[in-house]
Amino acid sequence: MRQIRSVQALKTFEAAARHLSFKYAAQELCVTATAISHQIKTLEAQLGFVLFKRKVRRIELTDQGYELFNTLRKAFDDIDDTINQIETRSKRDVVTLGLGPIIGARWLAPRLGDLWESHPDIDLRLHHITFPLQKSADLFDLAIAWGDGHWPQMEVTPFIDIKLTPVMSPQLPQPGQAADLLQQVLIHERNRKGWQQWFAQAGVEYDGTAGTTIDDANLVLQATLNAQGVSLGILPFVSEDLRNGKLVRPFDLAVDPEFSYYLIYRKKSLNKPAVEAVRDWLLSNIQQSEPPARAR
Repeated sequence: MRQIRSVQALKTFEAAARHLSFKYAAQELCVTATAISHQIKTLEAQLGFVLFKRKVRRIELTDQGYELFNTLRKAFDDIDDTINQIETRSKRDVVTLGLGPIIGARWLAPRLGDLWESHPDIDLRLHHITFPLQKSADLFDLAIAWGDGHWPQMEVTPFIDIKLTPVMSPQLPQPGQAADLLQQVLIHERNRKGWQQWFAQAGVEYDGTAGTTIDDANLVLQATLNAQGVSLGILPFVSEDLRNGKLVRPFDLAVDPEFSYYLIYRKKSLNKPAVEAVRDWLLSNIQQSEPPARAR
């Protein structure tokens, strides 16, 4: 009779052991670090031995933990390989790509026609991921992730160099100096760090309290286009709106955000030729400010 413990608990342990961090395991599995710690303790009680040595600021695997981790990692890899083999037997090669809404709408969507023409036999399936990348990247063949570049066991390539700069509708009163923006409705995306960073570099005192916060980058942009306030536009995602006059950029100052976009994947994903083809296509398009022109 099999003595298999909770699969979820084993998955939690594998993530914590791979990262050697309850914090990063929690981000991957979309739970709290406290929940990770509780599941590990419960699993240790069931197994009858300790899996981690808990230090002041870090954790280490015990000998038993290391042995179990190696077995689990191989088992999970074998499951992934089996699923990938089943998928590759379909008529079209399926490639799953995880990405956020703004880069999907503003960068990828205008280029999809070129991808379809270049690789008609690939069934590209897009899935929305939230900030930060909370779910395991193993859910996708590839992901364009917004974060700090820390994804252990993954291949990580910087993707798009972006900047943040104030943008607004031409219908709103145009500011003469940076401090005048404090008289406008400031629209924040997810948190207030962006505006705090921009005002600090502009030499303007700002306590971070003014304005409203929206958790969706596309909604932030739409509200800005509708003259509901001033937001920090993402360059190059707002370049077209600036060129056609739907938005104006009152100041030249642009700042580097704390996080950036990265292309991430597990190296073994490239065993599927279709995944490698999409990876290469994405990388070849990184430096293009405009999508490829399509024949009419």
